[in-house]
Amino acid sequence: MALISHSAPPTSSLSRLRQVWQQGRVSQYLLLLACVAGVAGLFASRALVALSPLVGVAAALANPKAQLALVPWLRNKSAWGLALLYLLLVVSGLYTEDWPVWKHQIYRQLPLIGVPLAFALAVPLSAQQRYAVGCLFVAGASLVGGATVIRYLLNPLANNELIMMGQNTASVTGIFHIHFGLMLALAAYFGPLLSSSRYAGKVAQGLLILGAFRRP
Repeated sequence: MALISHSAPPTSSLSRLRQVWQQGRVSQYLLLLACVAGVAGLFASRALVALSPLVGVAAALANPKAQLALVPWLRNKSAWGLALLYLLLVVSGLYTEDWPVWKHQIYRQLPLIGVPLAFALAVPLSAQQRYAVGCLFVAGASLVGGATVIRYLLNPLANNELIMMGQNTASVTGIFHIHFGLMLALAAYFGPLLSSSRYAGKVAQGLLILGAFRRP
């Protein structure tokens, strides 16, 4: 006589996915992906910076409780303030004389309107995830800054000539020098702050402090 198994059938992949979605983990992971892409894009690729808000919007749409978060978002003055900044860019089209540049700026900046939407409606990152994103930023600033210093030291005469001509030494990834300087300054503040986190071990604390002040 064949044995009949009374064990419950395994949960299907669709059921597991539905459970993960209902728990808000899909929205949270998408927001984490958007943050990682945004940080990586700041140091390496403008395309990633433009795409990361779109992933953030997907994170907001994936929130199973997005309707409950919608009313507070509509009352969030900070979110509306960020969104209205892009209204100025649109209004500038009424008096611009350089339409190609205006269209290019619209194309570049418009995806960023998803930032206030994503962070207000998506499932928030956990404290550990926020710590990881911060560490990624400090590490990126440290690596790009250190590589830029090494490139300068390998050919200081040529770089000094550029400086004498009023030009700035570009970073190894081609980041605009003003933006790069701001990111280095932020990393100098974020490093010590992150080193005091409960998620930072002794090695991580030392690396964060070292990375924060390893600037060109």
